[in-house]
Amino acid sequence: MRNLCILFVLLLAACAPAPVQTPIETAYTPAAASTPTPAPLAETPIPTPLPLPTATVETASAPASVEYAAGALWVRLFSPTDETVVNAPQVTVSGQAPPDTIISINDEILIVPSEQFFSVDIPLDEGANVLEFIASDINGNEVTFVLTVIYEP
Repeated sequence: MRNLCILFVLLLAACAPAPVQTPIETAYTPAAASTPTPAPLAETPIPTPLPLPTATVETASAPASVEYAAGALWVRLFSPTDETVVNAPQVTVSGQAPPDTIISINDEILIVPSEQFFSVDIPLDEGANVLEFIASDINGNEVTFVLTVIYEP
């Protein structure tokens, strides 16, 4: 009996008239003969530039460097460059390396401080001077290179 009731309800639903949709009337108005005006562009706010981090500013103003590396050890040499000619009896060797790197330049030995920057004055003889640079760390990595600095008084 229940199945008959369900069947009857389904038949009634199928036979019911469909709802009538009333169309929405719109009036057509022709456009004027003028040229259409584009909509104004929304103003896009111009973002304010953020200040650069301090490290980036320092890097941008830092002198050019040459980098030497072996394993995890690296050395950035700011000055002097190879075959530099100077008119003073000494040259300042400056650069950057990881903290606690041991650096030997001819007879001068230094340990790089925690700031990673080093600088040492090397005495020169008149004419060409060979600077033998050796950097090493506790892991056994070693970076070596030779520079020539020419002293012309």
